[in-house]
Amino acid sequence: MKESLRKFVLICVIGLTLIAVFLLRSHVAQVPKTVPKPASPLVNNTEVKSNNETTPKKVIYLTIDADMSQSMAKRLHDGEVPAWYDPQLVEYLKTNSVPATFFVSGLFAENYPELIKSLNATGNYTFENHSYDESGFTPKCYNLNILTTDQKKINQINKTQDILKNLTGRTPIYFRFPGICQSQHDDELVKSLGLTNNDGDVVASDPFNTNTAAIIANILRQAKPNGVIIMHIGGPNAPKSFEVLEQIIPKLTSQGYTIQHL
Repeated sequence: MKESLRKFVLICVIGLTLIAVFLLRSHVAQVPKTVPKPASPLVNNTEVKSNNETTPKKVIYLTIDADMSQSMAKRLHDGEVPAWYDPQLVEYLKTNSVPATFFVSGLFAENYPELIKSLNATGNYTFENHSYDESGFTPKCYNLNILTTDQKKINQINKTQDILKNLTGRTPIYFRFPGICQSQHDDELVKSLGLTNNDGDVVASDPFNTNTAAIIANILRQAKPNGVIIMHIGGPNAPKSFEVLEQIIPKLTSQGYTIQHL
């Protein structure tokens, strides 16, 4: 009798164990498996946080001034200088699809309309207002000719707006003062014309500077996310701008920056 009871209990235990194993396997089969995704490379320097939110790109904006004063235009027309820009610099930007914003004097655009059109056709560049003929808005601005009335300032700004719109099909939204010289009154004047002043905050100091290493050091020292680099389009007044540009773009990219136009 005891032996029969012992066998009965053993059979029950085995049965219950089998039922438990069956139920456990059924539950596991119903739970969807989570397969960890392989880490993907960063695209355009976008970083992903642990909570699946994304941080902004580490952007730096490249802006290039294209200046021309009345005396520069005369020297160009008299054949004293071959050009007031560096063709190598322009070709480097286009060949490597480096985005940039050009702050263009109206007089420069009038003398180089095909250059503006060619750059505009790529879709990588924007063109903003740098007044008309490099006349200063305040006294004692790098020996520039000075605009003495608000109306003269307004005329220079509006004239350049029309020139650039006709060449690019787009109305400029930013303004940069010649020589970066302005008063609070001038800031308000620009604002009243529907433009936003942008003087840049990563200053290369490339005009009349033949020290390539020093210009590069200036940019790297000041570079920061959302910084605005201010350089020049080369030519006799900025002889090292191309050399700087072809070195600084890879350096900034290697530091995680994405180059953009405004």
